[in-house]
Amino acid sequence: MVTTEDDQAYSQRLRNVQRDYQFWLNKAREQVHANFGGSEAELQHLTIQAAHSLMMEHKLGEIEASLVEIKTALKTSTES
Repeated sequence: MVTTEDDQAYSQRLRNVQRDYQFWLNKAREQVHANFGGSEAELQHLTIQAAHSLMMEHKLGEIEASLVEIKTALKTSTES
């Protein structure tokens, strides 16, 4: 059963993704326009690809950090 709290958490995650994507889009635009030439369409395509890659790399790093914390907590709890 989905609760209002679940709906709110889902809505917050959507807002966070949109906010984060805008941040990475701006970073990608800076990098692409500083390092590549070409038509505006090519630059836009490269920018979108770079933003997606940067955002996914960042999220992967967060997941990896969380896994380390979980492993450390589990190791500590089994040693006790």
